[in-house]
Amino acid sequence: YVTFVSHKGVFVTKLPPDEIREAYNIIAILEGYAAELAALYTSEKEVKKLRQYQKELKKLAREKKYHDYAETNYAFHRYITTLSHNKTLANTISTLRARVYTYRFISVTIPGYLEKYASEHEHIIDAIEKKDSSRARDYMKKHVDFVNDILVSFLKEHNHLNDL
Repeated sequence: YVTFVSHKGVFVTKLPPDEIREAYNIIAILEGYAAELAALYTSEKEVKKLRQYQKELKKLAREKKYHDYAETNYAFHRYITTLSHNKTLANTISTLRARVYTYRFISVTIPGYLEKYASEHEHIIDAIEKKDSSRARDYMKKHVDFVNDILVSFLKEHNHLNDL
């Protein structure tokens, strides 16, 4: 999302923390549903790919490669939505994630949380592998809600509208 300012250029639209929270609240519910559906449809080969993403995320977290982590994390979440076999759901999540795109890079640079974010994926993958759709949904929702809480608190504390 961008804002056009006459004779000045194009700028990334800055969202107030409450709008970011609202978007992530919806993303948490929808990605939870995507994980629930993925648990019903995912093959062993697809679980292996999730584990490969997870291995890479843990490595990037240890190395504090924030940009690469954010990109790989986005791919991990997008892959789970693909595994849901619900194109409308995947497109809706993609649209919401585009709205808060800039903030995903901020969330991974908040000190003390990157490895925790990465470790939470283990529960999601395990639930998907065991075909436990309700646990997959609950773990995904809890994970996105956690990132949301940390991000919005950080943005409010650091008055992000002046910093971006």
